[in-house]
Amino acid sequence: MELQERQNELFWDAKAGGYFASAAGDPGVLLLLKADSDGAEPSPNSVAVRNLARLAAMLHRAEWRELAVRTARAFGPKLEQSPFDLPQMISALGWLERPPQQILIQGEADDPRTARLVAEVWRRHLPRHVLLRIDRSSRPALEQRVEFIRALPDGVDTPPTAYVCENFACRMPTGDPAELAKQLTPAPGK
Repeated sequence: MELQERQNELFWDAKAGGYFASAAGDPGVLLLLKADSDGAEPSPNSVAVRNLARLAAMLHRAEWRELAVRTARAFGPKLEQSPFDLPQMISALGWLERPPQQILIQGEADDPRTARLVAEVWRRHLPRHVLLRIDRSSRPALEQRVEFIRALPDGVDTPPTAYVCENFACRMPTGDPAELAKQLTPAPGK
């Protein structure tokens, strides 16, 4: 999150969208350019689209999703003319296709019930999902950034619980791996 904030601060092109390859105001740079192809290393813009979309899903930050959309749009002509030049960008666009899914698992890492819930998530391919595990050590930082997490029960006696959400609108919480499996199974046609 901090790295993304720094990238936004130093390299964001507020006028046309996307990220410059060098910071504006650098006296050694005569022309500000944007990397517009993925080579052995992906373009910073391709990486930024994925990062922004994932962070927006994790932290419920609509403004970051909008930055991802604006970055992708800035490269629209390049994607239309030569899509093979930006495979990572094309992959990242999947995050903007439909709303992502948040899977929150509240429970301590050393609790076998938590491990069973996490294992159930990792058993399947879930494109456009983020998994956040909330425990005593991660909760304070997450609560500062995501209002929804502040509303979750935080008692020590709370059993490990999974929340399957889309835009932080969640299905019924469950501590049962079989029920979690049902919630994670996409409906036909999705």
